[in-house]
Amino acid sequence: MLIYELKDPVLRILVAEAKEIKARVEKESKVIEHFFKDIEMFHLIHSIPGFGMVSAAYLTSMVMDVDRFQNSNGFTAYFGVVPRIRESAEVSHRCSTTHRGDEEVRRLVMQAGFVHANTVDDSVVKRMYDRLKSRGMDHREVLCACARKLLVVVWSVLKNHRPYVDDEELLRRSEEMSDMLLEESTE
Repeated sequence: MLIYELKDPVLRILVAEAKEIKARVEKESKVIEHFFKDIEMFHLIHSIPGFGMVSAAYLTSMVMDVDRFQNSNGFTAYFGVVPRIRESAEVSHRCSTTHRGDEEVRRLVMQAGFVHANTVDDSVVKRMYDRLKSRGMDHREVLCACARKLLVVVWSVLKNHRPYVDDEELLRRSEEMSDMLLEESTE
């Protein structure tokens, strides 16, 4: 059915808006591809299912040099997806995350973790997602834990200079889902 055949004017507007957003995403993807084509870190992050062009480019821009982090704990702490620890005398409590670092990176990595857990059949992130959901944990807490685990995967991929996945079909599915979630969050 063509857009001008739709009788509902609101639906026509929504369809036209969706087409504009899709065109804008395609244009932005080409720009990102042009600027990041020679950057190995971008391609390594983009190889991880769940990371689309935008999230891989943004994370690449924020990491800059992975060697400045001694270990994966420092890497995840930099982005604020580690539990805050409140200590008083002999009592220690684990609270919400520290919320250090860039808020947009946390949001993008949480989305990437959700996409990864729903597109990859067997990975450390998927197993963690399933295990925590089966325990009855809150969805947002599960996503935060998966985001941290995914950042550990990112750190490992970058430190070892090796792409995460060679399965092109899996990568394509996760990119499509990541782009769809990105479009929804920009509306």
